[in-house]
Amino acid sequence: MDDTRDFWMSGDIERVDCPSPLIFMKDFVAKNKPCIITGLMDTWPAMGLWNPAYLTEIAGETEVHVNITPNGHGDCIASVSQGDVFVKPLERKMKVADFFGHSLPNDSFVAYLSHQNDNLRSELPFLSNDIPESLELVDELFGPLDAVK
Repeated sequence: MDDTRDFWMSGDIERVDCPSPLIFMKDFVAKNKPCIITGLMDTWPAMGLWNPAYLTEIAGETEVHVNITPNGHGDCIASVSQGDVFVKPLERKMKVADFFGHSLPNDSFVAYLSHQNDNLRSELPFLSNDIPESLELVDELFGPLDAVK
C-alpha cells in the first residue's frame, strides 16, 4: 500500500478550458501534472444525443458488461473488519435497457459500464458515429493515437 501513496497527488487538480496544444504541453504534459480539460467535447454529437432515452432506443436489447459495487468504488483498497483488502466490482452482463432501468437488487448499488476490454468498440460499436476519430489537441501534439476510440 505504501507504493500507491507515492503516486498520490495532493491538492486541487486544475481545470482548463480547451487549452492550446502549447499550453497543454508546457503546463501539464512536460510537468507530468494532471488536469481536467473542459469544453473539449462540447461539439461532439454524442454530447447532445447520449441520454438514457436515446441509448435505450438504439441499443436497448444490446447486452453489455456492467460493473456493480455497493458504493461506486471498485479496483481499490478497502478497509473491512479483517483488514485492508483489494476490492473488485461484480461484473454482470445486462441489456442496456435494464442498465438504465436500474434492475439492481436495491438503490444502494452503483452500476457502471467499465469493461476492461473497451465497451464502446466491443459492445456498442454503432455509437462510434457519435464521436470523432481522435482529439485535435492530442493529434497536434503526439500525432494520431486513437485517443478517443
